[in-house]
Amino acid sequence: MIAVIIMGHGRFGSSILGSVEMIIGKQENVATIDFLENQSIDDIDNNINEKLKSLNKEEGILVLTDLLGGSPFNRAMLKSTEEPLMKVIAGVNMPLVIELLSLRDSKKPIDDLIKEVIKNSKESIVFGNEMFEQ
Repeated sequence: MIAVIIMGHGRFGSSILGSVEMIIGKQENVATIDFLENQSIDDIDNNINEKLKSLNKEEGILVLTDLLGGSPFNRAMLKSTEEPLMKVIAGVNMPLVIELLSLRDSKKPIDDLIKEVIKNSKESIVFGNEMFEQ
């Protein structure tokens, strides 16, 4: 099963995982990293290293981050240069996390899985009023 780390600013990681687990149930081989106001990028690096030790990484590692170019994304990308099985996604939303966690044991190649869940999560963003009017 692909390992997953969800991280972002504030309590993004722990909050989105809590919401997702409310819908699809408790998840294994998943960790979160919250980047709080009083923390530094060294704290992010230390947390990434700590979480990587606790996960089964044999089938790959997906790091899901909140913002492209934000400190959690940047530090994860830097770490991915040392971890050949690590892939990083920025701009994640709840539909992406739900679908990814539901499909991560499907044995699809990890890059194909990433492309599929990104495509589908983009389609889940809609203008509700406009949809209702149609």
